Amino acid sequence: MSDKPIILIVDDETGHADVLAEALAQSGGETIAIYDAKNAVELLSTRHIDIVITDLNLHNDKINGVDILKAAKEQNPDSDVFLITAYATIETCKEAIALGFTSVMMDGSLGEDGKTPNSYEQNVAVTLAVVEYAHPLGVTVEGELGCLGGIEDGHGAGLSDAQVQDHLTDPAQAEDFVAKTGLDALAVAIGTSHGAYKS
Repeated sequence: MSDKPIILIVDDETGHADVLAEALAQSGGETIAIYDAKNAVELLSTRHIDIVITDLNLHNDKINGVDILKAAKEQNPDSDVFLITAYATIETCKEAIALGFTSVMMDGSLGEDGKTPNSYEQNVAVTLAVVEYAHPLGVTVEGELGCLGGIEDGHGAGLSDAQVQDHLTDPAQAEDFVAKTGLDALAVAIGTSHGAYKS
């Protein structure tokens, strides 16, 4: 990889791709944001890319982030590829591990629809299942506890103060969560915002 890597960001949510590209450009690398899976695969067939950051779900029936990962590795086996998704499941984590990922993130705080908050017990169960699969293979796991009420749960603005507090991470519960799951890193909801900015 050169001193100034070429970084490709692929996300069909243009605002996400642009913000990430702008932030990474400050590190001195050349960043390219593409909003369409087909165009990303075409670019990868013609240009050397050092780092690829792609969403898993690109709202294309034929091409997804896994296809982009494969195209990136075919073009440059030494490229670093980061596959991101807001809708991870136990199966997508297993698929990522099978493809050679050394770290996965399982957000068990939300149900598979990506909007309905899971119970604490459900979150522990799905995160533990990923940890039990990943750790024997040397793969680290990040989990999530709490969610951004009004943003991640699909309810929009207007939650009461009590409802907002119910969505945030309780420190004692976080300690219990880490003990029960054995995960390696924990993302917590502390009232800040991510992914809430739409263009």
